[in-house]
Amino acid sequence: MECFRTDPERAVDQESSAMGSIDPTEGGKTSRTNLQMNFKHIISSSEQIDAMAFYSKYNFNLYSDFTFYLKDKDHGDEIQQTDGRNITVPK
Repeated sequence: MECFRTDPERAVDQESSAMGSIDPTEGGKTSRTNLQMNFKHIISSSEQIDAMAFYSKYNFNLYSDFTFYLKDKDHGDEIQQTDGRNITVPK
């Protein structure tokens, strides 16, 4: 597998895995939870009630350091990206 890393050229000779990073604080977590409910109630031979509900919860938290210490020589240039979503679909 060929991999093109985003680490600076000075770090290419350092030993790390193909998916590794020279900054150990980079990385993150993501999670997703889904719930689906279906309801059916037969009232008579010609009538029924059907209902469906769907819920999804998504979380994302990522730390990236694309420029390392290029802009801030004392603290680094790491950024944090977060996202959280709740999706509901009644039908």
